[in-house]
Amino acid sequence: MYTIRKLVGINMSLKFRRYLYIFFIIAFLAITPLVSFYAVGYKLNSRFALERTGALIIDSKPRGANINLAASIDRELFGGLAIRKKRSLKTPAKIKNLLPGEYTVSLELDGYWPWQKKLYIHPGQSTFAETISLFKNTLPLSLERGEYSAVAYAPRSSEAVLIGEDTATLFNLQTEEAIYYRAPTSTRPVFGDPASAPRWSPPGDRVIVGTLVFKTDGWDKPQDLAGILGKNSRNIKWGAEGRGFYFQADNGLYFHDPTTGAHKTVAVAAGLADYTVKNGNIFLIYPAEQTAELAVLNRNFETIRRISLPNSEYAFLDQETALLNLYDKRHRILYLIDPLSEIRPLKDSLNNVTLAEWTSQNNLIYANDFELWQYDGQSGRKTLLTRISRPIADIFHHPSGNYVIFTTADSVNVIELDDRERRNITELFGAGKIDFAHLNERGDVLYFYAQIGALTGLHKMAIQ
Repeated sequence: MYTIRKLVGINMSLKFRRYLYIFFIIAFLAITPLVSFYAVGYKLNSRFALERTGALIIDSKPRGANINLAASIDRELFGGLAIRKKRSLKTPAKIKNLLPGEYTVSLELDGYWPWQKKLYIHPGQSTFAETISLFKNTLPLSLERGEYSAVAYAPRSSEAVLIGEDTATLFNLQTEEAIYYRAPTSTRPVFGDPASAPRWSPPGDRVIVGTLVFKTDGWDKPQDLAGILGKNSRNIKWGAEGRGFYFQADNGLYFHDPTTGAHKTVAVAAGLADYTVKNGNIFLIYPAEQTAELAVLNRNFETIRRISLPNSEYAFLDQETALLNLYDKRHRILYLIDPLSEIRPLKDSLNNVTLAEWTSQNNLIYANDFELWQYDGQSGRKTLLTRISRPIADIFHHPSGNYVIFTTADSVNVIELDDRERRNITELFGAGKIDFAHLNERGDVLYFYAQIGALTGLHKMAIQ
């Protein structure tokens, strides 16, 4: 009896081993192709069909943001289990083996506004989202209290000049220290004149306010140009690299050479509307009988070109670009001119413009009251970025290259240039009366004049 049971047990054990052996063979034959296909980028979808996968490569500034990923249609074989596991990932990350389709991708980081966009994963390809900037969710800080008619920021330095009714304040944006100058009674009307907007020298070490020239290293002793240039001098601008002064007086344009103390006549032109100095040439705009005329002078003040324009009211926009930016104030048209081109001096014209900023030699961001546009100087393409319900007050291109900061009278906003799905717009801050905004070179701090509650004056807000 014992022997029979033992023999039966042995037979069942051999049979079980055979079944187990066969099972592993079948499993091996079934799984090996799946693993092989997975290794070369294929995956079973919810319909048990093999489909080639794609990848998402994502990064953010700052890094360490939590990545949330959700498919528009759950096509995973096991109910999106793989996607849910990926939610613990942080930027930067390369997420592989994603089935093709649309995914809602969002980033979250404490202290920052969230980011979200729908991105499409293509079979056998990588989708990139590596230029994402996250912006801080913070409140502005008061720097200097007071009511100012103008605030001007020095180029490539940390200085700003704040113009009050009878004071000119030099404010260091890094140290947050202020130096005050109170104008004598005789010169106080200059400070209240809207035409006396401060003009910094190219090196950023001096600034013209009306007819006064302030030095950053001797703020309390400004130089009065009225006695040097004449009481009728106006529209004073810096010469090349801050050497000398151009100014209008009577019916002409003149240059004051500080080395000799002499005045040189640049041009005599009745009704000179405006002028600018660019690339070693001087450009004048003045009305003719039924048209307007743009005159081009060389460094020796010799006229080398005249260009006829429609009769209107013009002003030059001083922009760091090779093209001349001539603005028709009456019709709100920005003319982009290559004044030395013999074939086609007028490169393009942009209608309904109130603000403009060149971000590179071929890329311009401009706005009218309610619209923000992008202009490609190479192709001539004009792209509408957004429409809003409030007038746009100022625009700044973010150094990252993928964002534009814009302000209204009561808000600070950021819009991304990535147009996949939609351009995200985030209101960073909202308050009453925002003006004279300035984005620092790093793009992480925004300065502006505002009335926030009971505090009126210069504020700063860390945005990154």
